[in-house]
Amino acid sequence: MALQNINRGTTPNDGQGDSARAGALKINENFAYLLNAEADFKTIIGPQVSSTNLSGDVAEEINEGNPFTFQFANFGYIKYVEFVNGDINNIYFFKLTKIGGGTKTFGNGGDIKNITLGATNLFLTGQKLKSVQDFQELNSTVTEDFGDIGTTSLIDYVNGISPAITIQATSVGATILKAIVDDEGESYLFKGEAGDYGQGELQLVDVDLEALSESTQVNVFSGTRTDKIITASTYTLLNTDVKRFLRFTNACVVTVPVGLVADLEFQGIQAGSGQVTFTTPPPPLGTNDLNVFAGFLKETAGQHCFWGIRTHENNTSSLTGTLKLA
Repeated sequence: MALQNINRGTTPNDGQGDSARAGALKINENFAYLLNAEADFKTIIGPQVSSTNLSGDVAEEINEGNPFTFQFANFGYIKYVEFVNGDINNIYFFKLTKIGGGTKTFGNGGDIKNITLGATNLFLTGQKLKSVQDFQELNSTVTEDFGDIGTTSLIDYVNGISPAITIQATSVGATILKAIVDDEGESYLFKGEAGDYGQGELQLVDVDLEALSESTQVNVFSGTRTDKIITASTYTLLNTDVKRFLRFTNACVVTVPVGLVADLEFQGIQAGSGQVTFTTPPPPLGTNDLNVFAGFLKETAGQHCFWGIRTHENNTSSLTGTLKLA
């Protein structure tokens, strides 16, 4: 199904619009549709970005890159891969925020018809450690899989093969060397001198190879978050909560306090049936602008809905996640 518009009629009480029951049914079905919609992911491969302007630099790369479209922009995620000289430096994940819902197109040099992103539109959600799978998503990667080579080390095996194999320069692209050694899979990124390797040719040494994992390894904000269960009806965020995953088992009003430093990131979930509402302190304690897209309220949409908050300078912060429609 697609999102359904409620027919309001032409003038008040003209009897031409949907009935209250029909309108309520459309609202419920629209919520179910949005909550069950699959998130859109887009991988962007680009140069190294500044750690002090991470979101801004990635936004610029997206704006100047090839166009792409998200069917549900408010459910969109960006995977940014720093690829420099045949190696992945970092992999960052961002949630699109403050750009509204519906179908939207990004990229193409900031074409006036497309959405131009800024730093505030990208909410950093995690950083991924590179793996074989990440390299194999790149068109420039070559994989040399030698299969089961018994108990011989991969380095000794390559140095003894004939005819030799040619390994490309890292300036051209990445090369992955793989083998099953003593019944265990091994994968390495080649970082040595380009050329022919094998019997009578160039010889591999330990420093030429960097071990890679086959599986995904995720480092979320410099460490794994541990659960923090909150049962109270009110709660104020703490600096130490950046290392925790906040699970609210009851309805709760969460205050984002004044004085939080910039670039803190909080995450959590509405674990129970009661909604989680976000607010800021009233005067005279100070002001803290909690920004959210105009189409959403500052509260979770329902049970099992995730939320996230990122702080900025001057007591401002952004709220994202699966939020209740305004």
